[in-house]
Amino acid sequence: MKKGPIITSQQKDAKNQMLMVTTNDMEYNIPLEWERCTTKIESFKKVSEFEKEVKEFFNSKQVKDDVLILQCRYTSKTKSLLEQVISILQVEHHLFYKVADNHCANKLIVLLIHTNRKSPFPLIFTRKWRLVYVDYLLSTKPISLQKDLKKPVAEVMSGDSKPNLTDCASRAFGKLHFPRSMNCLKEKKKLSKLFSKDESNKCGAILEQRLMSLLSEAMRYRSVEDILLELTPQEESKEMEMSFFERHQNILDTLLILAFVDVLLVVYQNGGFKVLTIIYFSFTKKKKQVNLRKNNQEYQQLFEMALSNSELVPMKTPTITVNQLLLVAIEPELYVVRARTKSLFPFSHCIHKWCQQQFSSNKELPSVEIAHRVTILEQVPIGNGKDSLKQWESICSEKANGIYAMDLIRK
Repeated sequence: MKKGPIITSQQKDAKNQMLMVTTNDMEYNIPLEWERCTTKIESFKKVSEFEKEVKEFFNSKQVKDDVLILQCRYTSKTKSLLEQVISILQVEHHLFYKVADNHCANKLIVLLIHTNRKSPFPLIFTRKWRLVYVDYLLSTKPISLQKDLKKPVAEVMSGDSKPNLTDCASRAFGKLHFPRSMNCLKEKKKLSKLFSKDESNKCGAILEQRLMSLLSEAMRYRSVEDILLELTPQEESKEMEMSFFERHQNILDTLLILAFVDVLLVVYQNGGFKVLTIIYFSFTKKKKQVNLRKNNQEYQQLFEMALSNSELVPMKTPTITVNQLLLVAIEPELYVVRARTKSLFPFSHCIHKWCQQQFSSNKELPSVEIAHRVTILEQVPIGNGKDSLKQWESICSEKANGIYAMDLIRK
């Protein structure tokens, strides 16, 4: 019987570590696949009964299950009992696996501890235990604290502790101040669809990649543990309203939101997530739909090509300080979007700026004919050398080129 991803992955390393799962979820919410091998610690009347159960699990051939889940609720009254339980489990685990014949047995002990804000569980970082936190037991998505706390922030975000991008994007959107001409509700709906799990979206994947790149640059090799240590002295005088795990997730969300703001500023200052609307005079509704779909695809390809290139569409690396993390919820700062509302070609001003930079850096260009200048410019690699403006020819229609020219005239 399948036991879920947390247990399955840990069983491979059962010889070295037992699994300690902490959660704020209710005791009756354990997954169905866990019920058969779960025993409540409070059901044992004596410590000797508990010891006997653990010994039988490890040594009896009659026990078919290779996983034993021991469930308990952590309170101030059960603290000493839990310490005793942990000690017994560590001894029995050591005695069983020190025998060479048992090295491949993969018998796993899981200690499932239910906590709450009033009685936070003291973290135990030892080699004998792999500690994970699960918000909702039925989802069984863990936070591996021993590893995640010490990993660089960007690396943690791309792993199991990945925040909800749709939620963070919406919260970042709320920090932007748009001109009155912008239909904010419509734009917010477009943004939320980019990270929808129901449909694959290349644009959403590119945005996520740019986000992680910005965070990696902003945080360098700093970990969540480093940030928590910096925040602690400034929070000593305040009553802690959040549990450790909520603070852990809140830090990840806040960092992502601050980086999201810089990404969205660049996008909305260059026209936003628009769709090219090219009007064809046609008497058939079907032909209009085909033409509109064709131009939408053209816009999307151009938008994605530009957005994925960090040299063509540069984004400012956010400066994230401890004070910002403390004040972001108390004093939300609004960022003004200086939108070029008439910009219709994807990132036309970014492309034009890049072209101007090439002209100013290449001394030979001013001395040659205009047609030859264009040919030279088309061959110049953008950024990593894989892309050049020549590759845009196969995508850009004459109408799109005209729209690009009109964007520059409006500027």
